[in-house]
Amino acid sequence: MKTIYITLICLLPTQLIGQAIFDGDFLNKSSMEKSAEIGFVQIVRFKSTLPDSIVFGVIEKRKVEFLKVPGLVQKYYLRDPKTMEFCGVYLWASEQDFLEFKKTDLAKSSAQAYQIDGQARVELYHMIYPLR
Repeated sequence: MKTIYITLICLLPTQLIGQAIFDGDFLNKSSMEKSAEIGFVQIVRFKSTLPDSIVFGVIEKRKVEFLKVPGLVQKYYLRDPKTMEFCGVYLWASEQDFLEFKKTDLAKSSAQAYQIDGQARVELYHMIYPLR
């Protein structure tokens, strides 16, 4: 299995970069306007009671359904090598797309599909500045 390292750094916009990078219009927009313009990120971490081979099969089976989700730009499937937790990183076109997805059977069935052990940890972020 190939290991890929991803670093997520979460800072407030004023802590991250100065006004020189953004034009005045961007800085004057509300966080909701920025998230709709730039995007929204959802990170879900969980442990499963299923063997790895079954989890990988669930990922493969549900992939087709995720490809049809409106506003889902990309989804990364990750594994923490220290805790062995699985992690899904969802890149949404907007916060509204994420909120609509939460109402779907696909979203509501995740805990059952992956046989999550305990509670999943969900983190939500407004995208403030993409490098590319």
